[in-house]
Amino acid sequence: TLILKGNSMSLPVIDGLGGVGINVTANGATVKLFNVTNSSNGIDVYANKVNVTKNTVSNNNYGIYIYNAKKCNVTGNTANNNIFGIFLDISSNNTIMTNTANNNSNTGIRLKTMCHNNTIIGNTANNNNDGIIILNSSILYSCNNNSVIGNTLDNNGDCGIVVLSNNNNLTGNTAINDNYGILL
Repeated sequence: TLILKGNSMSLPVIDGLGGVGINVTANGATVKLFNVTNSSNGIDVYANKVNVTKNTVSNNNYGIYIYNAKKCNVTGNTANNNIFGIFLDISSNNTIMTNTANNNSNTGIRLKTMCHNNTIIGNTANNNNDGIIILNSSILYSCNNNSVIGNTLDNNGDCGIVVLSNNNNLTGNTAINDNYGILL
């Protein structure tokens, strides 16, 4: 098992200088307690069963980018002031829990294409253009059977939650001061 662990007293800063901050390709890896900034992608995950925990990612294009990954846990991170806070694409059976994704110019948390059976629970996504988006109404590329539970979405410029795919569960979310609270 590969563990990349910073210092809990003072998060080590990784300045991506426009490139990728941390790129994870090892299954079962853990990335914990880093501050990643000024990157195209702050933390890239291209592996299964990866834990991304208690990191701060800011001033990146993508704060945390999960691609073609299964059974990953993204927990307790702060993904603020990026274009996209937390972004999943072609990824299933992941848990996105208790993260903060605020002040991202596009989306706090986004599931783009073929993302199934993910759980998005207990996150805060405020002051983004959109708080949480589950995209793709195309049958071939849809994102189905995801659960969005107990998230707080406040003051997002367009929508608190947008769901453009079928068979997704939304339960106990709070969307206030958004242009549209929940758009289906």
